[in-house]
Amino acid sequence: METQSFIKVLKDVSVHPFDKSRWVASTPGGRNFLINEKTSLLLATLSNSSNAEEACKKFNERSKNHLSYPLFEEIATGLARKFDTNGNTEKAGYLSLKIELLSAKLIGRIAQPITRAFRLVPFLFIAVFSLTIVSYSLATDPLAQEAPVTNQGLALPVILVWFSLFVHELGHIAACRSFGIRHGGVGVGFYFIIPVVYADITQIWTGSKLCRIITNLAGVFMEVAYAAVLCLMSLYSSNPVYVSAALVICLKALLELNPFVRFDGYWLLCDITNTPNLMNRATLQLKSVFQWPPKLQPSMTSLLIFCYGVVNYVFAGAYMGYILSTHFVSVIEFPQRLFLVVRKALLWELQFTDLKQEMVLLMLFYILIYNTLKRIIRSLIKKQLSPRGLLE
Repeated sequence: METQSFIKVLKDVSVHPFDKSRWVASTPGGRNFLINEKTSLLLATLSNSSNAEEACKKFNERSKNHLSYPLFEEIATGLARKFDTNGNTEKAGYLSLKIELLSAKLIGRIAQPITRAFRLVPFLFIAVFSLTIVSYSLATDPLAQEAPVTNQGLALPVILVWFSLFVHELGHIAACRSFGIRHGGVGVGFYFIIPVVYADITQIWTGSKLCRIITNLAGVFMEVAYAAVLCLMSLYSSNPVYVSAALVICLKALLELNPFVRFDGYWLLCDITNTPNLMNRATLQLKSVFQWPPKLQPSMTSLLIFCYGVVNYVFAGAYMGYILSTHFVSVIEFPQRLFLVVRKALLWELQFTDLKQEMVLLMLFYILIYNTLKRIIRSLIKKQLSPRGLLE
């Protein structure tokens, strides 16, 4: 790579604080890298220099190093190759076969009116208010205690629940816009064999810790607020369909907070611990503790990651063992049953009896199997990529 080439590549990289000792380098192509203080200083120096020789001199002065120009050029060129946006800019992802349905521009316009709700004070107020309404309604509304939805009346609750998928992703986009974070579009993809809706919010790694936490909670926040509106509609109209849909949406929101699969709860835990690649880090932490001599860093974050790894493997093992011992035949039949449910839903032939609690249990089982196999394969090929596009 020629001198002018690496200068151009590195000057286009923006740097954002991540924690006390690390920064995020973000390329124009949407790739993100965790970097240390010296790399951050090198990028800042290149950005404020007219040529490589000047950058080398400034870097040595600021870092108290004595790098020769050839060595400086070699380091910068290697960094530029890693950051080069002309190479493979595809973000590492946990979804496959992604299809964008709403462009970033369109979904941004739709989300703009609700961005103020994601400032800290209104966010907390709306969250508490919505949870209060939902909890009270589901606990006291006699309609919530009945099972009034029949096969013939299933269309409206299905539409209401499906709309919550859009509401969820709209929350993530609105939160990004509230904090001035660049976002992509909204679409559908496959998490293993399960169709899911996604929002491209990879660039939240460039935001503050509070920004990342609120943005990752934004989807569940919007679902609970939406469920609260449905509960109020049920109270006003005495129509049991609304409270039934609200119950399903709240159960879905709870599932989204599961930290052991790549749902919102997992990303939230990543942000709380400042650990972008939490599952891989937890695995490495377990290996370091159980090797001889054990190596466990004496810090609260390391302890949390270790505990997460232990609970993750215990939970996954116990859950998969339970499902295999009690639902073995259903495990074998699940892919076919899921296909039939999706097909009926698309053809508007879905019946209430098609929706069973067992489907959720089996879906979680397959997700855990998928995650376990993926970690094993990645370990074998020694490929450690961050699931949200953050490479270290």
